[in-house]
Amino acid sequence: DTMNKMGLKGRERILCLGDGFSYASYKFAQSGCNAVALDISNYLMASDIYVRKSYFERVFSDMHEMPFKDNAFDIVFCSAALHHSKKLKTAFQEIKRVLKEGGRLFVINESSRGLLEKVNPLFEGLKNRGYGDTSYTISEWPRAAIDSGFSRVKLELLSLAEDYVKRMESKGSKRGFLLNVGYFLKKHKGLENFLLFFLR
Repeated sequence: DTMNKMGLKGRERILCLGDGFSYASYKFAQSGCNAVALDISNYLMASDIYVRKSYFERVFSDMHEMPFKDNAFDIVFCSAALHHSKKLKTAFQEIKRVLKEGGRLFVINESSRGLLEKVNPLFEGLKNRGYGDTSYTISEWPRAAIDSGFSRVKLELLSLAEDYVKRMESKGSKRGFLLNVGYFLKKHKGLENFLLFFLR
C-alpha cells in the first residue's frame, strides 16, 4: 500500500533506514530504483539472497551520523526502525540533511503510545538488556519531524478495520460478528476515525 502511494517512477534514489534483512531495498530495486539499505546490525550480511536477485547497495552505519553527502536521496524510507533512536530529533535532522530539496520521507509501522498511555514495562526490560527500543507518544513523532525542519508532515493511523479484514480474508475466515463489524467500519470511515481519535 505504501509503495502504491509513493507513486514511484523507478528512477528515484532511495535510502532505506534500519532495513535489517533489506527486504524494502530489494522491493525498491525491483521497481527500478537506486536503493541503499542502511542498518547498524549485521543482518545486512544476510541480505545476499536479495542482492543476487535485484542489486542494491548496503551500508553499515548509525542513522544519527550517516556517511552520505547532503542532498543525496530523493526518498528516505523507514519501517519499524526509528523507534530504536534515543535521539529522535537528531535522527530526523540527519534524514533532512541527506534528503534533496523537495525530497520525501516515509516512516511506517512505528510503535507509539497514546497521549495518556504509560510506557509499557517491556521497554524498560529491553533497555536493561541493551536494546535501543523507545516508546514515543503519537504526538512526539510529528513534533520531532517539524522541529527538525520538515514542513509538510502528515500523520496517518493504521485503519484497524482494514487490517483486521485483510488478515481474516487471507486466512479464509467465515464472516462472523467481528468480521461484519470490520466490514461496517471499512464502509463508514468517519466512524472509525472517531474511534481512532479516542485511541490516540
